[in-house]
Order: sequence, then C-alpha cells, then structure tokens
Amino acid sequence: MEQFGPMIRELRLSKGMTLNELAKDIVSVPFLSKYERGGSDISVAHFFKLMDRLNVRFSEFEVANLVSEQEKQDAFLEKYSYAVNNDNLILLNQLLADEKQYYQQSANIRHLHNQIILKQYINNMTHLPYNQEDSKVIKDYLMKVEDWHLYEIELFGNSIFFLPLTTSEFLVKTAIKKTYLMDKISNNKHVLAQVIANVITRMIEAEEILKAKKLIELAKKQLTNTNFYYEKNYLHFFEGYCLLKSGKELGKKYCEQALEVMKILEDYELANHLTIYLNNHGFKL
Repeated sequence: MEQFGPMIRELRLSKGMTLNELAKDIVSVPFLSKYERGGSDISVAHFFKLMDRLNVRFSEFEVANLVSEQEKQDAFLEKYSYAVNNDNLILLNQLLADEKQYYQQSANIRHLHNQIILKQYINNMTHLPYNQEDSKVIKDYLMKVEDWHLYEIELFGNSIFFLPLTTSEFLVKTAIKKTYLMDKISNNKHVLAQVIANVITRMIEAEEILKAKKLIELAKKQLTNTNFYYEKNYLHFFEGYCLLKSGKELGKKYCEQALEVMKILEDYELANHLTIYLNNHGFKL
C-alpha cells in the first residue's frame, strides 16, 4: 500500500480536503503526511477507511493510479496468451526480460511467478524438462495463502500445464475451498470454473477417469445458480466422454447434445476440435 500514498495526496487535494480532515479518527496527521510522501506503509483497513472518506471506489482508484499498463497483471496475461497461441518464442523471451526488470524494481512476487510461468512454457516449447524447483515455488505459494482471490486462481490456472497432476488435483480442491469468501464475485467464480475444466481435461488425458468424474460432479455444484453456459456445456461434453470410456451408451447422447449446443451458438471451431478429440480416442458419433 506504500506506493499508493502520493495518489492519496492527489485525490485529497482534488477533493479540497486538508490533512486534518482526511486523517481524523483514522490515522495521525504526521503519519498521513509521511504516507502521502511515500515514506511509510499503511494497513489495508486504514487504507480503505481513507478511500471511504475520499468517497472514491477502489475500482476508480485503480483507474486513476499511475501504474503503467505493462506492469498490470491483466496486460501481462494478454500478451502471454497471445505469445502462447502463436508459438511466439521471441515475445515469450521479451516478456521474461520485462518481468525480471519489474521484479528488480518492485520486488512484487507476481513478477517472480510470471517469470516461472514463462520459463516453464519456454522449456515446453523447446522440449526441455520443467524446472521442479520453480514448480515448487508456485505450489508452496498457493498452499500458504489463506484465502484465494482472482490472482491466485489465475496463477494456478496458468501453472496447470507444468504442475504434477497430483498437485493440480489437490490444489483445485484447495481453490474451491479457499475461494468461498469471494464466491459472490461473478468473475472469480467464472475463472475458477474454467480452471476446474482444465484440470478435468488433464485428468482425462492421464486416463484418470474416476477422478475426472468426481471433479465434474464437484464442478457442477460450483456452477449451480450461475449462467456460465459455456462451462456447463463443456462439462456436459466431458461427462459424456467419461461415460463413453466407462462403456455407457448415454455418453454418446451427452457428447452429441454438447456439440449441438456449440453449433447452435456458432462455436464451430470448438465443436470441430472436440469432434476430432473423440475420433482420436476411438469414439465416432
């Protein structure tokens, strides 16, 4: 919170408030003055009390905050996704160099995590083994966090490809349990649903059908009373696939239903991808 002090000062002055008016019954005037100069840190509770007195919502503050776009996590994820989808090794290495620089400047652990994700994906592209020590850094961080927020969900989701399946299986259950406080935040729940679906896909690829079935049931409970139709349909398809793997004809019906929904919604690319997936695994509809 220390880096936000100067912005608090700008907001205070723009509201025509004095140090005394803003600090009253929250912090001392000398402390607020020092904080505004970037000379001290402040507790989360006191920070939000100051924001409340300024009548500024945190979402507005984030927009106003003078943090450059390239340092924001959403900007990083967008560039990372583009590089991955286009097998762009040059961009991945550039992002890695940027994240190293940001980490040196700010010591924010997310830049260390971003470096690990990038290095592991570069290893994957260049047919090198994953760094197990780096994997442990991600695992240990996610294990020690008391409550998961959007950052932790996205970190886990972007780390699934290099984490051992047993670790992902444990962490996905941890994610469901530790995000309960944020359950009412729709976007968090939406991202978590996508992450769960990715773990299910990995389980199926590893022929862990029983585990996949159990996680599908858990995911369906998570999606109760939501309008996340894409995720629900995706789960319906893989529930059908698991039934097919178990020799049950009902699985064919489930897969056909899911593919039909994709076609109706004109998601022909995914429908084609999953049809090929079935063919490659010995199931023709």
